[in-house]
Amino acid sequence: MSTSSQPALGSSNVSSKSVLAAMLLAAIKNAQGAAKPDAPVALIAQDSANPAVAHCCQAYNDAMQAARAQGESQYGSTQAGERAYRHAMPPLSGPDNIRDFIASVAHGMLLDAIKGSDGARLLYAAQIAYGAVEKPAPRPPGRPASK
Repeated sequence: MSTSSQPALGSSNVSSKSVLAAMLLAAIKNAQGAAKPDAPVALIAQDSANPAVAHCCQAYNDAMQAARAQGESQYGSTQAGERAYRHAMPPLSGPDNIRDFIASVAHGMLLDAIKGSDGARLLYAAQIAYGAVEKPAPRPPGRPASK
């Protein structure tokens, strides 16, 4: 039997969501205790391997901090961050930008900067845009010509 205050994953009456929620709550409490009260807070991760995602995260953080500095409520500053995140996303032009757009949407949904229903519509738009990108002509069937 576990002495931890967190529920065991294997127990039948505990869902994985409640275990995850308990773990997140513990992590948040630990992080709050370690942070300096006057230090600026990074609101969402900016250390993404994808520069487009990192750019969106930076825009989100900057907008939230600016809104807080102007006296906005938590809700108002979050709304400002969400708008900035979406506006910083790459355009749906060309295969590389479309892939970056998809990565930005997925990351934004993961962090709740983009709501699920909005994310689904954005991913659908990316699918349509990718289908519209000109692709090289297919090779004719058969064996390659010998020289």
